[in-house]
Amino acid sequence: MGVADEDATNDTEVDVVLITGAPGRVNSYTTQTVTFPGGSGADETVTITVTDNSLCDGSTVIGFELQNITGGQGTPFIGTNDTYDLSITDNDVCTGVSFDVTSATVSEGVGTYNVQVNISDFSASQATTADVVLSSGSAARINNYTTQTVTFPANSGTAQNLTITVTDNGSCDGSEVLNFSLQNITGGQGTPFAGPNATRTLTVTDNDATTGVVIARQAFDGLGTDTWSITSGSGNTSATAGGTDTPSNQRILSGTSSWQVNNGTATLELADLDVNGYSNIWSSVAQSIRSSTNGSGGGDYVRFFLDIDGAGFPGTADVK
Repeated sequence: MGVADEDATNDTEVDVVLITGAPGRVNSYTTQTVTFPGGSGADETVTITVTDNSLCDGSTVIGFELQNITGGQGTPFIGTNDTYDLSITDNDVCTGVSFDVTSATVSEGVGTYNVQVNISDFSASQATTADVVLSSGSAARINNYTTQTVTFPANSGTAQNLTITVTDNGSCDGSEVLNFSLQNITGGQGTPFAGPNATRTLTVTDNDATTGVVIARQAFDGLGTDTWSITSGSGNTSATAGGTDTPSNQRILSGTSSWQVNNGTATLELADLDVNGYSNIWSSVAQSIRSSTNGSGGGDYVRFFLDIDGAGFPGTADVK
């Protein structure tokens, strides 16, 4: 760096300060002060030691700035070239291990599943090992899995497979997301590391059926459990309890309302319902009043029709 209009007798000093980048890449650099002797216009230099650290830490840029100028003559100032960037390229080669994918999904009835681990920049003379660790999720869903180690022989870039046994437990315990990570990388060359896929997931879906599940209901009470929506006939929903009926107050057996027809004919239609994944499905309808005076009796009927798979409603009621 140079000085202009130096003083004949007074020294000029300025600090070279590291403002960006990791000091460890330049031998843990700390601020250095450069002195221009009085009466001298000669350039001065700062020697920076670049660290050859044997780590695969990538290329970097170290930024420096001139600060705190003192001495000289008049009011000293720092010129337009007050910053300097030093680019350092990494010269190290390090072995890396990585999962081949970041996620997968299997049914618990699959039996076994192979977790593939790949290697890059392997050593010609040293084997490389890595632990496959279950970092979260239930080990019971994969045969009480414990940490396993994969080994890449020296001078081999062949992927390694870890076989996991998936537990088919006969329980309705839902899906489970299992998280794995690569840890404790040893051997190889340079400073071995895990990546780019250092973690991955395996989702195990449940293949067991749940019995006695209410797929959908409509009780006309407006509660969140009314999941079978009405497409036609909602106008017959009423909060009338039926105090003059025989027996009295039987029109609403739960909630606040029911679907009611008084001396007439009406049709209630409910929306399509997706029952994929279910078997042995049955439907029920409840009638709350049975009376010969003010209820269902004589020639009164309730008919229940089911349109299955879009085939249309049958001519004969499924429930009568």
